[in-house]
Amino acid sequence: MKEAGRITGEALLVAEEFIREGVSTKEIDRKIREYIEKCGAKPSFLGYGGFPGSACISINDEVIHGIPSKKRILQEGDVVQLFIKDEFFDSPTNDDSALASIVPKLTVVYEDENLLICDKPVGMLSHADKEGEKNTLIEHVKAYLWQKGEYSPEDEQSFAPALCNRIDRNTGGIVIAAKNAEVLRVMNEKIKNNELSKFYLCAVRGTPKRDSAELHGYLKKNSADNLVQVRDEYFSGSKEIITRYKTLCKKNGNSLVEVELVTGRTHQIRAHMASIGHPLLGDDKYGDRALNKKFGGDVRLHAAELTLIGSDIPDKWQGMTFK
Repeated sequence: MKEAGRITGEALLVAEEFIREGVSTKEIDRKIREYIEKCGAKPSFLGYGGFPGSACISINDEVIHGIPSKKRILQEGDVVQLFIKDEFFDSPTNDDSALASIVPKLTVVYEDENLLICDKPVGMLSHADKEGEKNTLIEHVKAYLWQKGEYSPEDEQSFAPALCNRIDRNTGGIVIAAKNAEVLRVMNEKIKNNELSKFYLCAVRGTPKRDSAELHGYLKKNSADNLVQVRDEYFSGSKEIITRYKTLCKKNGNSLVEVELVTGRTHQIRAHMASIGHPLLGDDKYGDRALNKKFGGDVRLHAAELTLIGSDIPDKWQGMTFK
């Protein structure tokens, strides 16, 4: 908090229409409001009847939360100090200023005191890929929780909301955000141990020979090109991948497929389906560019469903499925 004003009884008398000896606290309330606005505070933040939770007033070094009771009468020589959080002024802290400039655009699927699960739109980054990027899912989550009063970036003890899973910019769907460190730890452990059941919907070129199958292979990421390679057998630097799919319907020579990720590697679905001859529609990296020009649009991939499983999941989350 910053000190908005320090006024002695003698100074008040000289200041004419500020606070005078014997003035009621109702009048103090009005005068303090006028003074705060002159200091540059935003009037929209000044609630009726005082400043609970947003300001602190002390009289003669005695801290009083909110406006003093109506029985309290100032005497000449009293020292009144008013402290107001930076966010109530036109020049808020950098973190608050950034969050205040964001209008959260979230489709909330589920929320409680620990978790926020939302449906990320296609085209939005999960995290920033360059400094100052604001149109990311995590920034919208932070702004949403800040505006609800559940997150305070200026508080060093405040946990910064974090995404437990992330999906590519061109993929829409379910993403979990943790509101506290313990939930983030639990969720990260679940993802690491494959105890988070993940299902995707995707449109692919052609029709797989088998209506359903479990695919095994090995994937290696080339970070420089942001591409991956997939082969049936292990090769240097590769990691095992397991992808299950089920064909849901077929139309015009293409298919809608449900995919379950047993492992979760970069571009796993896109590269694994392409490796068996059925790339995703709209995927120029691993797919059929000529066909994609015909259909246009983004990669046809959506994170459709998440289910929490495992022994140490809280009872109320046990077996919950988010769509």
